[in-house]
Amino acid sequence: MKHYLKKPSRLMKTGSLGFTIVELLIVVVVIAILAAVTIVSYNGITKQANISAQEADVKAILDAQDAYRIIHGQTFSNESEAREAGLANASGKLSWWPSEVEPLDFASLTSTTPRGKYMLMHEASTLSSYWVNGTEYTDVSNEVFEIYYWDYSQSSWVVRWNQWIGFDKDIQKGNPIQWRLKNVTDNESPCTASTLEECRYNPSN
Repeated sequence: MKHYLKKPSRLMKTGSLGFTIVELLIVVVVIAILAAVTIVSYNGITKQANISAQEADVKAILDAQDAYRIIHGQTFSNESEAREAGLANASGKLSWWPSEVEPLDFASLTSTTPRGKYMLMHEASTLSSYWVNGTEYTDVSNEVFEIYYWDYSQSSWVVRWNQWIGFDKDIQKGNPIQWRLKNVTDNESPCTASTLEECRYNPSN
């Protein structure tokens, strides 16, 4: 009986069952594109989640502020009064501007307020003279409440403040104003530092 050996196939001789360099490069490029799309999508989702959480935090602070004012005729000025107004600080997000540090004196702050946390400050004074619609009021109470925080939508540190001017037994509440804090190096560009204490206040923005 005759036995015939099969002639090696072309595939076996050339070893073309593996991947070519071009094919490997295509796979690598596709994986890189998918990874980039995933990272961009994740960053977008994370940023939106941070913005939503921040809006809820600021609203909670302002709502507690208004609730306390209705009862006491002024807003809270420390953590104990804030808790009385229903503003819990269980997550440790809130801190208060130290009483021994002058307002806006960021350089003297020794604490550290990172992104995602809030620095609160309350100022109360008496204005010797205040004019409203051509009428002068004297010895007018003046109250300012400020919230310093990292604004995820603007990617910079900001301060949001409310002011209440008391005259003729009335309280006038101005619209909340928000300013971007400035970079300490030039006092002009928005502050994008990792902590609040590295910023400066400049109302010219």
